[in-house]
Amino acid sequence: MKKSKFIKSTIILIIGGMITKLTSMVIKIVMTRLVGVEGMGIYMLISPTFMLLIGLAQFGFPIAISKLVSENKK
Repeated sequence: MKKSKFIKSTIILIIGGMITKLTSMVIKIVMTRLVGVEGMGIYMLISPTFMLLIGLAQFGFPIAISKLVSENKK
């Protein structure tokens, strides 16, 4: 029973990750067509700094929440 639940949860996470990657790809294609080469250059220049700030803002909360939920005995 536990193994079945683990496999279902893993499949759900894999599907969610794939949907996220596909959505991201579509957004980048559309954005490139809208803003052009120069706009994408500026976006790529700013993107790493923005991702760093987002990572610092999250500060590991999703991982901590996942750990708390997985340890819940109920």
